[in-house]
Amino acid sequence: MANFAEASYERSLASYVKSLFYDSKSNCCSFEFIQGVDQYGPIAGELLEIARETIGQFEWFGVIEHGVPLGAIEKS
Repeated sequence: MANFAEASYERSLASYVKSLFYDSKSNCCSFEFIQGVDQYGPIAGELLEIARETIGQFEWFGVIEHGVPLGAIEKS
């Protein structure tokens, strides 16, 4: 999650993410975006790319997505 937050900040996209939550029971992150972030829009596309680069498993607009394997994510 920290890597996602850092990467989205570096790409000037952090302001579009209202919250990021990690559910340890399901080993899955979920996002809440500000109003106006469209699932198929360019902002969501860029944030999805960042999530896939930095998070192993996450919910994306109601669908479970998988990014890099947990052991492959470099710690900051």
